[in-house]
Amino acid sequence: MKKLFILSLLIPVLSLSAQTTRYDTAAKTTEADLERALIELTELRNKIGAAKIPMAKSINQLEDTKIVLTAERNDAVERASGGNRKKAELQEKQAALVKQTDYLYTALGNYISEFAATALHVGEIQLYTDVVKASKVETNDASLKDRLQLQVNALNASFDRIFKAVGGYTFKGKSEIAGGEIIDGDYAIIGPIGMFTGNGRTGWVELNRQSAGPRQKLTDKVVVPEAQMAEVTSTGSGTLFLDAKLGQAYDILELEETLVEHFNKGGLVMWPILVLATAAFIVSVFKVIEIAAVKKGNPKDLAVILDHLNNDRKEDALGYARGVKGPVGEMLTAAMEHIDYSEDLIEEILYEKMLNTQPKLERFLPFIAVTAATAPLLGLLGTVTGMINTFKLITIFGTGDAKQLSTGISEALITTESGLIIAIPTLIAHAMLTRMTKSVLGSMERTALGLVNGLPKKN
Repeated sequence: MKKLFILSLLIPVLSLSAQTTRYDTAAKTTEADLERALIELTELRNKIGAAKIPMAKSINQLEDTKIVLTAERNDAVERASGGNRKKAELQEKQAALVKQTDYLYTALGNYISEFAATALHVGEIQLYTDVVKASKVETNDASLKDRLQLQVNALNASFDRIFKAVGGYTFKGKSEIAGGEIIDGDYAIIGPIGMFTGNGRTGWVELNRQSAGPRQKLTDKVVVPEAQMAEVTSTGSGTLFLDAKLGQAYDILELEETLVEHFNKGGLVMWPILVLATAAFIVSVFKVIEIAAVKKGNPKDLAVILDHLNNDRKEDALGYARGVKGPVGEMLTAAMEHIDYSEDLIEEILYEKMLNTQPKLERFLPFIAVTAATAPLLGLLGTVTGMINTFKLITIFGTGDAKQLSTGISEALITTESGLIIAIPTLIAHAMLTRMTKSVLGSMERTALGLVNGLPKKN
């Protein structure tokens, strides 16, 4: 029994040992196979690498041969079909070239038109008129090549002008001067500014809308720049007043106008406004002098007269009253002449004198008031007529030309401005004169009241 038990324990151990021995043998066999396979793979790769370059050359040669044979086949087919395909290809290329040429011709024409219309100063147009006209001539005699050549000439001229315009340049040319005469002279073009010297004067060059040509524009408002312009146009160099706003500052300067020019822009309504203004001014000055010359009541004069009356010196009081100037003196004299009558009668006499004086002092004041009220109405009338003229211009010229419309708008605004300019000081003058008149009447009233209250009491 004991032996069987030991034998059962040894059998698994011996079996496991035999299995391990088989695994080691298989592993060694596999490693040997792997090494042989790697060696064979390396040899195969070397063989492929050695054969790859000749094979690539052979492939390229075959491709070249294919291309040549394909071309020969196409030529053979083209010859067999009478050359239609080749002809169609050439016609297609020709049509494409014609389109490109037409586009180029049109584009050059547009550029040259734009160059002549907007890029050139009005004084420079005479320099490029021939070359621009030649590029636009449409004639069957000239070939497309010749016409393109003419456009290229104009294109080169425009490029030359760009290079010359950098820093400015001078040239000989013609321009219209005052009086409509066209003379020869010297031009200077600096950026957008053109100057012309001729007939002993130098001025800016502007577009004459009637003749569509250049016209010399003189101004006496900027004397020094004119001398500078003359130097630049004649010598080609010198110090020059530069308008950094590209001519707009000069245009603003030209907007300045004299009083007469401003008046004329207001139209016919300005004349009644001027007449009223002149009359109101003369009347106001006259009334100021008249009222200021009237002597007001003086308490000292009243005191002297009352002193004579209280001391029963009626003749002395009358003589003193006659020595007092102005309406106050007349009022006191009238009262002294009736000193023996009742106080009620004397008071009535004094009141009558004041009533007689008031119309004289207030004379012409209503006219000044009417002028102050009428001037704005006349200005409003001018506004209405100006707007009517504006709408008439819109009917004829439309709204595109703002300069044409400004005439009617200027008339409308200038008349309103003038009416207010006249009305405001006239209204102030009327108020001042009214105040002066009331001051004189107030002094008379105080003198009369003081005289009545100071008269000696009668028994």
